[in-house]
Amino acid sequence: MPYDNDEHYLDVQFRLMREDYIRPLRDGICKMNGGCRRSDSEVKYYTGVQFAYIKPTMKGLLYRVKFSTEHLKNVSWTNTKRLISGNLLCLSKTVDKFEKDLVFAVVVDRNPKDLVEGLLWIKILYENESKNPYNIPVNPFLRNSRTTTTVRIKDNIDYNAIYTMVESEAFFEAYTHVLSALKETETVPLNRYIVQCSKHVKRPKYMNKSTSYRIKTYCTNSSDEDKIEAKHKWKKVRLLKDSEWPDASKLNLNQVQADALKLALTKEFAVIQGPPGTGKTHVSVQIMEILLANAKKWRRHESHSPILVVCYTNHALDQFVESIEEYCKNIIRIGGRCNSDVVAEYTLASIKKEMKNKNNSRFKKSIGSSIGALKNGESIFRESTFQIEVSLLGVLKFDQLKEFIPDVLYTQLSGDTKDSSLLRWLGMSNHMIRRLQDLKRSSNKQKDQRSPAHAHIMEESSIIEDRRNLEYGDFHGRQPGNKKDDRYIDELKSRYLSVDTGILRKMLHKAQSHDRRDLQKIQRQLDKTSTMNDYEVANVHDLHVLELEERWCLYRNWVEKWRASKRINRDNILAENTQRLYDLTKLREDEDEEIVKSRDVIALTTTGAAKYRSLINRLPIKIVIVEEAAEVLEAHIVAALPKTTQHLILIGDHQQLKPSPAVYELAKKYKLEISLFERMIKNVPHVTLSTQHRMQPLIADLLRPQIYSDLQDHSSVSKRNGWENMRGFTKSVFFVSHNIPEENMLEGKSKKNKFEANFLARLCKYLIQQQYKPSQITILAMYAGQISAFRSVLDDSCKDVKVTPVDGYQGEENDIILLSLVRSNSEGNIGFLRIENRICVALSRARNAFYCIGNIELLKEKSKLWKHIALKLEQSGCIGECLMLKCQKHPEHCTPVKNAEDFDNVPEGGCTDRCKARLRCGHACKTYYCHPGNHDNVKCYESCTRSCERKHPCRKLCHEDCGPCKVLIPKKVPICGHVQHVECNLPPEAIICKQKIKIKLLCGHEPFIPCCKGDMMSIRRCPVPCDRLFQCGHLCGGTCGSCLQGRLHIPCTKRSKRILWCGHSTESKCCTEFLVCREECKIRCSHSRSKKECWYSYSPCAQQCQWECPHYKCSKLCGEPCDRPRCNEPCTKILRCKHKCCGVCGEACPDICSICDGRKFLEIIAENGENVNSQLIQLEDCGHIFSCEALDKWMDCPEVGSELKHKMCPKCNKRILWNSRYGNIIKNISSDMSIVKQEMIEFNKLFSNLSQELHDMFETKLNVVGSMVEKGFLDADDFAHICKFKENIFEHCYSKIRLYERRVHNLEIVANIVGSLPENLSIPGKSSVVVLKDLKEDIKDLINWLMLPREMWTYSEYKDFIRETSRIRHCGCFLKLCEKVHEGFKSRPESFRKAFVEVKKQLLGDPSGSYKLYDKDVVEDILIKELLPNVEGVSLTKYDEKEFFCQRQAPNIFERRIKCHNGHIYCSSAGNCTYCMFLST
Repeated sequence: MPYDNDEHYLDVQFRLMREDYIRPLRDGICKMNGGCRRSDSEVKYYTGVQFAYIKPTMKGLLYRVKFSTEHLKNVSWTNTKRLISGNLLCLSKTVDKFEKDLVFAVVVDRNPKDLVEGLLWIKILYENESKNPYNIPVNPFLRNSRTTTTVRIKDNIDYNAIYTMVESEAFFEAYTHVLSALKETETVPLNRYIVQCSKHVKRPKYMNKSTSYRIKTYCTNSSDEDKIEAKHKWKKVRLLKDSEWPDASKLNLNQVQADALKLALTKEFAVIQGPPGTGKTHVSVQIMEILLANAKKWRRHESHSPILVVCYTNHALDQFVESIEEYCKNIIRIGGRCNSDVVAEYTLASIKKEMKNKNNSRFKKSIGSSIGALKNGESIFRESTFQIEVSLLGVLKFDQLKEFIPDVLYTQLSGDTKDSSLLRWLGMSNHMIRRLQDLKRSSNKQKDQRSPAHAHIMEESSIIEDRRNLEYGDFHGRQPGNKKDDRYIDELKSRYLSVDTGILRKMLHKAQSHDRRDLQKIQRQLDKTSTMNDYEVANVHDLHVLELEERWCLYRNWVEKWRASKRINRDNILAENTQRLYDLTKLREDEDEEIVKSRDVIALTTTGAAKYRSLINRLPIKIVIVEEAAEVLEAHIVAALPKTTQHLILIGDHQQLKPSPAVYELAKKYKLEISLFERMIKNVPHVTLSTQHRMQPLIADLLRPQIYSDLQDHSSVSKRNGWENMRGFTKSVFFVSHNIPEENMLEGKSKKNKFEANFLARLCKYLIQQQYKPSQITILAMYAGQISAFRSVLDDSCKDVKVTPVDGYQGEENDIILLSLVRSNSEGNIGFLRIENRICVALSRARNAFYCIGNIELLKEKSKLWKHIALKLEQSGCIGECLMLKCQKHPEHCTPVKNAEDFDNVPEGGCTDRCKARLRCGHACKTYYCHPGNHDNVKCYESCTRSCERKHPCRKLCHEDCGPCKVLIPKKVPICGHVQHVECNLPPEAIICKQKIKIKLLCGHEPFIPCCKGDMMSIRRCPVPCDRLFQCGHLCGGTCGSCLQGRLHIPCTKRSKRILWCGHSTESKCCTEFLVCREECKIRCSHSRSKKECWYSYSPCAQQCQWECPHYKCSKLCGEPCDRPRCNEPCTKILRCKHKCCGVCGEACPDICSICDGRKFLEIIAENGENVNSQLIQLEDCGHIFSCEALDKWMDCPEVGSELKHKMCPKCNKRILWNSRYGNIIKNISSDMSIVKQEMIEFNKLFSNLSQELHDMFETKLNVVGSMVEKGFLDADDFAHICKFKENIFEHCYSKIRLYERRVHNLEIVANIVGSLPENLSIPGKSSVVVLKDLKEDIKDLINWLMLPREMWTYSEYKDFIRETSRIRHCGCFLKLCEKVHEGFKSRPESFRKAFVEVKKQLLGDPSGSYKLYDKDVVEDILIKELLPNVEGVSLTKYDEKEFFCQRQAPNIFERRIKCHNGHIYCSSAGNCTYCMFLST
C-alpha cells in the first residue's frame, strides 16, 4: 500500500523507530514504579549507583559510576546482554523515583572485570549542542525539532547522591544516527518505488538507450573450475539491447545469475534474492567490476562519483571488500571492527596513518595541535582519576583516611599497624588479614599471563557488540589493553589499598567452608554503596559498639570524603576541552571528505552510513549497493541513501534472518520486522538465484521444497558422496534425537541444554581424532545461552573450534557443522525454533557434513516445517537416537553413541581393538586402543636401546633425544692430578675438581675448600664462622669473609622469646623495635571486661562501684579509686556443706571449707605462718588461696622505685587483674600503665604530622646518594628499591622509617667520601701480600652491608660503620700522600718514613700476612701530627654527623618502666628518673 507522500513515509518510519527505541526504557521505569502494562517486561535495573568522577577524553566527558552488585551475583558478565557498549541508560536519584530529574546516558567501555566490581564508564546525553561535549546528534526523539525536548536532561551531577539506573538494550549509536538522518531528510531518493510502490522500474537516470558497457567474457571451452583462471576479453555491449548480451556461460555465470546481473545494471531499483550458497556475493562482485570498468559512462559530467557499498555486519563488509580488492585498489572502508588483514590497509584509519607518515595531509599540524591540547587536558585529571579508581577496587589504607576521621574516633583505630586495626574493625579476622597480605605479595610477584582458553567461543555480549559495528574509540574509557595504565593502577593499589577486591575474590574461590562465610560477608559489604550521612557520623562516639553494617557505612562515608578531596573541579578546563573537541571533529570531517571524495568505492555498514551521512551527502554518489539487505530495518537503508542516489541494488534473502526490532508488538502488529527488501520483493520485478554451490545434496534437501521450492544443486555438489568421504562415520548428515530437558539461564531469558553441549563437545573431539582440522568445524547453537555451556565442557583439543549462535553466523559456512537446538521441555514450547528464517540459516551453513541434536518429537508436534524435515531425514535414514561411528581401520566395527558417555567406547577415535602397529623404532605401538591416522607422530615410551662409545646404555625413553651420556666414571683432572667421578661425556679439561684441600688465607685461617676454588679464594670468601658475640648474647651468624674479617658484621637474625614492659611475651627477631603490644587486654571489672588490644589506653568503667558488704559501701564509680576501707570481719555466709565460710566479709567465698578440707586449710595457714582463726581469700585470676593477712602484706608492698607492672600471684606469677579487695592497687597500676600507652599513641600522632617534611628531606638525600649509581658503587636495583620505599614511606611504622633514614644517611656519608677520593683508586707500589686489593671493592662491601635487611641499627653497628668510613677516608688520604712522596721518599726524615710505614701497616696489614685491626685514633693522630704537615696539597676530609630527623627513639616496648618516689615513670636504662634530674637542674 503506497504512502501519501514523502513526509508521511518519513513520519511513519521515524515514529516506529522512536517507539522501538524508547518503549523498553519507558516500560522498565513503569514496572519499577508498579504501573507497567506488560507483565513479561524484563527490566534491567541497578541500585546504589554513585558517580565517582568525571574524566575528559578524546571522545568527550566520561563518567565513572559504581553500582551495587549485591542482587547481581548470578550474572555472568562475560556472557550477558547487560550493559553492552552502546546500551541506553536512564538514571534518577533513588528518592526521586524517576518523577522529575532524569539523566540519560549511554554505556561506554564494557570491561567484564570492571563489571564484576560494579564499575562502568558512561557518557551523558545532553539536551543541546552548547552542553554537548561529544559532538553527537542531540534529541533524536522529536521529528522536525532540534532544540526542544520531552524531558529535562540534567548535566550537573550530584556525587553524594545515590541513583537508581534502568537499562534499555536499544543500541544508542544506531538509533540516534538513523533518527537524526530521518529528521534531516526531506525527499526520499527513488521514492517512486519506496514511497509510491510503483511496479514499473525504469532504467537509471544516467543511462540512455544507446549506453554501452565493456563486459568481461570467458572462453566457453574452460571447465567451471578453470574459468576464473582462463583467458578473458572485454566485449562492448549495449545494455538495453538483449540480443547483444553474451551467453551466461561466457560470463562465468549460470543463466539465473546472468539475469540478475542484467537486472542490476539496467534497472534503477534492482532486487536480487540469493538463497544460501547460490552466489550472491559472486554476482555482486561481477556487478561491481563492470560498473568500475565503465565508470566514465555513468559518471558522465561529474569528475568523480564513488560507488557506495553498504552491509549490515562488519564481517560481510570485509568479505565484499576482499572480493573486489583484486581489481580495484582505490577503496576506502569506513568504520571499525575490521578483522581482515587484506582489508585493513583500506580502512580510513590506515589511510590517515599512511598520509601522516608521508606528511601528505594538510590537516596534520592543526589536528596534531588539537590532539595535544586535549591530551594536556586529560593529563591534568589523570592522577586524581586513577587515585579515585583505585579506591573503588578495595579497602583504602588507614593513613589515606586519617584526615577525614574525627579525632575522637581516630585514637580508637590508630596504632603501629593501622591497616590491620581498620580491617579488624571492619570484621576481618587476623587469619584472614594475614592470608590477604600473603596473596597480595604473591600476586605482585607473579601476574597471570595465560591467554584465555577457547578463544573462538563467542560470548553473547561480544556477538552483539560485533553486530553493532562499533567504531574504534567511540566507546573509550580506560582501555583494558592499556598496559601502561594497568601497571600504574597496580602500583597505586599497592600504595593505597590494604585489601584488593580482586585478591579477595581469589581467596573466596579457594577458601574452606568455615572461612567462606566470613569472606562472603566482607565481599557483600564491598559490593554495596550505602553510606552514613554527616548527621549520623556526628552521633558516633565509640567505633566498637557499632554493628558490622554500620561500620561499613561509616567507612564509606570516610572514603567518599577522601574521593571528594581528590576530584579536580576545573570547569574551565572541561569547557576548553569541549570546544577543542568540537574543533577537532570539524577538522577530521574536512580531512575525511578530502580522503573519501577521490575514492572509487566507499564501503561501510548501515550504522556507519547513517553516522557519516553529512559526509556522504557532500559527495555526488549515484550508485548504492546494499548487501544483506533483508536483515536491515527499512529506516536504516533509507537513512543510508545519499540524496543524489540514482541507482539502488538490494541483495539479500528475506527467507533467512529478518530485522530484529526491540518491541515485539511493533514487529508483528506494525510490520516493523518487514525489511525494505522483503517489501520490494512483492512490488517490483526481481531475480531469485536458484543454483547452490555450497551444500551436498543431503543437506540441501532439508531446505526444499518447504523453504526454497526451486533450489537446485550445481554439478560440483551433486558429485559429492558425503557419507563415504566422512572419516569415522557411516553418515555425513544425521539428527540425534533425545528428550533430556533444557535449563533456564540464571539471568535472562536464554536457554541451555547441558546434555546437548556434552554430546557435541565429545563429537567435536571425535572429529579432531579423525584428523579433521579445528578450522573445518563450527559448533552452532540456536540460543546464545548455550554458548556458556560449551565453554565449560569443550576439550583443550577443541579450543580453536569456533562456537557461535546461529544469528551470528549468517553469511558464513564451513565443512562440518554441529548444531545444538537446545529446546526440550514438557510445556511444548520451542521458541525460536518455530521461526522458519532461523531454521533456514541453521540448516544451510554446512558444506560436507551436518550433525544436529535436539528433541525431534517436540519439534514435529509444534512445527510443520520440522515435521517435513524429520520426514526427509527418516527417508534417508539420517535420524535416530544413536549416531553410528565407524572405525577407519576396522570398517566392520561400528559404535552407536546415544549420549556423551558412549564416546568412551571409542577412547582414541577408532574402536576397542588393540593397536598392533609396529613403530619405526621397532617397538610396538603402546596406545591400547585402535586409533586413526598413521604412526609417524606417535611417541614411543619404551626404554631406549642405544648406548654411548663406552657401551653405557641410554636411560631415556625411546622417543627422547639421547643427548650426552650421564653415567658417572672416574677421571683424572689434568691440572691438579686429583681423580673425580664425573659424567662420561665430560672431557678431562672441562672437569671441575671438588677435592677438599687446605689453604692458608691472609686473615690467618686455614679452611678446607674445593680444589677448583683455591686460586680464587681470598679473605673476602673465607668460610670460617665469625666468633663475634653480640650484645643480645647471640654469636654472629656470618663468616670471616662475609663479616669482612670482623670489620662489619651481618645483623643478628636469631629469634627469641622476650617479655614486654606490659608483662606480655612475644617471639621476635633480635634488634626488633616494636611500638605497641597486640595481645588482648584482660583488665576487667564486675560489669565488663576490655576487648581491646593491650596498647589501647585504659578506659575506666563509668558505672557505680559494686564493692559493698554489711559494714562498708563504696560510693564512687567503678573506674575511680574506692572510698571505703577493706573489711576484715569474718564472712557470715553458710557453704553448701552447712559449715561456716572461712573467707572475709564482702569478698568471694574461697573454694575450700575449713572443716571439710581441713588438711588443705591447715597447709595454707602453715604456709603463711598464721593461726587457725585467720580468714582466707582466693585470687580470681588464678584460683590460688592465701591467708588474708599474708596477701594484704604482699599487695601492700611499696611500688616506689620498683618496676611498673601488675602484682603477680606469689605462687604462679600470674598477673592479678581483678579483685575487689585490692581494686585500688590494680586501678593505680592500670592508670600508670595507661600513661605509658598514651605516650606511645601520642608518639604515633606526632610522627604522622611530619609526613611532608620527611618526604622533602629524603628527596634531598637521595639526590646525593644517586651519584654513586653512575660511578658504579651502588647497584641501580638497590637505588630503585630505596626510592620505592620513599614513595610508599608513610605506609610503614615509625621504626621502619627510622631504620630507613639511618640507611639513607649512612649512604649519604659514603657518597660524600667517594666524591673526595682520587679518580685512580689503585694503590701504587703495593707489595705482593696485601689485604686490600682495591679500595673500590671495600666501598662496595660497605654499601652492600648497609643494604642488608635489618630490623634496627644497633650501637655496635654504628661504631663499626664509623670505624670503616674513617678507614676509607684515611686510605684515600694515604693514596694522595703516596702520589706526593713516591719519588723523594728516601730523602724524607726517618721519623716521617717510620710514621708512613706505620700508617701503611695499619691500613694494609703487615708483610707477614697476619691481619691487624685498624686503630682509627692511632692512624688519624699520625696523619694529622706527623705526615700531613710535611706534605703540601694533601688534607684529611671530614664529615659532620648531622642530626637525624627521626632522632627521638621510639618508646621501647621491651624496656622495663620504673616509678620514682615522685610518681614519675621512666625507662630502666636511664638509671635515674630523668624528670627528677631535670627538675633538680
